[in-house]
Amino acid sequence: MTNEEVVDVEIGSTRIIQKKSVQNMRSEAHLNAIRKTMWSIVPVYMLIHFTNYIDRGNISFAASDIKELLGLNDEGYAQIVMYFGITYTFLQIPAQHLSKLVGARRFLTAILIVWSIAVALTGLCQNKQSFIALRLIIGAAEAGAFPATYLHIDSFLEAKEITFSWGLIMSAAYAGTVVAGPLAAGLVYGLEGQGGLEGWRWMFIVEGIFGFCVAILVFFSLTDSIGSLTRLDEEEKQCLLAAKVLETMPADASRNEGEDTMLAESESKPTQNLAAALTDWRAWYLGVFNFCIAVPVYAFTYFSPLIIKTITGGHDGKKNPNIQSDLLNAIPYFLAALMMIGVGKSMYIFKDRFYHSVVIFIAAILLGSTLSSSYNDGDCNIVGVFAQVSFYYMFVGGAYIIGDTVAASFLSQGGKAAGGYAIINTIKSSSSIVSPSLMGWLSVKYGNTAEAIPVLSIFSALALLLLIIYYVLEGNIMDALKGKAGAGGGGGDGRDGEEVEVVDVAEIVEVVDFDSQNESDTNNSDSSINSNININDQIIR
Repeated sequence: MTNEEVVDVEIGSTRIIQKKSVQNMRSEAHLNAIRKTMWSIVPVYMLIHFTNYIDRGNISFAASDIKELLGLNDEGYAQIVMYFGITYTFLQIPAQHLSKLVGARRFLTAILIVWSIAVALTGLCQNKQSFIALRLIIGAAEAGAFPATYLHIDSFLEAKEITFSWGLIMSAAYAGTVVAGPLAAGLVYGLEGQGGLEGWRWMFIVEGIFGFCVAILVFFSLTDSIGSLTRLDEEEKQCLLAAKVLETMPADASRNEGEDTMLAESESKPTQNLAAALTDWRAWYLGVFNFCIAVPVYAFTYFSPLIIKTITGGHDGKKNPNIQSDLLNAIPYFLAALMMIGVGKSMYIFKDRFYHSVVIFIAAILLGSTLSSSYNDGDCNIVGVFAQVSFYYMFVGGAYIIGDTVAASFLSQGGKAAGGYAIINTIKSSSSIVSPSLMGWLSVKYGNTAEAIPVLSIFSALALLLLIIYYVLEGNIMDALKGKAGAGGGGGDGRDGEEVEVVDVAEIVEVVDFDSQNESDTNNSDSSINSNININDQIIR
């Protein structure tokens, strides 16, 4: 093997050789390490974000009661919920830095406890000021959830597994929105009047207690580094560490650089490079792209029960009991969760993102833009319009996973992962301020929430346009049209210029027992090492 063909790194008693022209073939130990790691951390994060999405949007199921309590219209209700977005948006980057300092396990436990207490206290609010204060606290606590999650899984897994794991995590989050409606209906009507409290107040209290229990589970389940994963043996830990080094290391990296990287990965908490991301236009561009995708998502998060009440009970919303709209609310979220799982799996199998994106965005645009004419100011086929709204949100959910995987493609490059995610998610999260404010204003303007949806489709159209421009600017548009994996396949990092398939990192790892060698064997040139070392008959392929 020539110097031009390989990355040759010594880390302690392990020698790692990456040959660029060899298709990735992973050892059984490596595959076992990946499976064990994913089973160790991904289910915990799925539960965290399942809880996250329930607690973030549960206020929508009390919207009618809060409006009545405080004498608000839809715009006044929107002003309350949008305060969540202020702290949620502007504390993304500080929260990520704090996560790095204290470690994912302690950080996530702390923020779960804080937002769970705030959610429970929401059930005791009596005035607008207390609602606003608690929404600010919930937003501040939840601001660190996704950045800390990405920072953590990026330190354990390779790009292919991150994409797949992220799809599972987001599907669990959407499962939270599916469960939220029936759960709210059960709590609101099952506990109505208990202890002299209205049912909607019990909903906040019970869900806050559940979040606190999840926080305790997180504290005892997560770990901060590969080296402290108890389910992995030493060989499996070395495989994960080697894979992370080879994924990010340039082909001409020195052995000392490889050793430093390996030791840093093994012994320290995850690191980030915010400065590198700040100077890269892609982070800002993809932030705006994801902002456009997220606007319809947040509109549904805070207004879906009111939208469904409008459609099924007339636009005054009084004919339809809350329990019916709360139960029906599960349907569009269930369809969106299925779409997210299906899209993630389909991109993973076919290694295509471009055509998936085009179909999903166009479907969302068509369904959203025609809803006003379908609704026709309440003179409509209720089942048909409800189905249209449900399928519209199904494709909005599909677009959400597209946005995350396009961002993941960029984030896998050059040490920008954590910093880039912070920038992208900060811009994206600002939609939690804009979207409810926009929906409240449109609802007052048009007299109901259903006819505000066509405006949301404009953001889907902008997202599609931005995606096409991004492919053009990156020089990948022709490859994308031809369906080449290197132009952004769902299972990899989307980079070009390597002989390695995008779906994996090509590597050969030779585990060498340097203890049995003399000092000259471990320090001499490549040719000396290749001729003198004893290989332990284990080549990871």
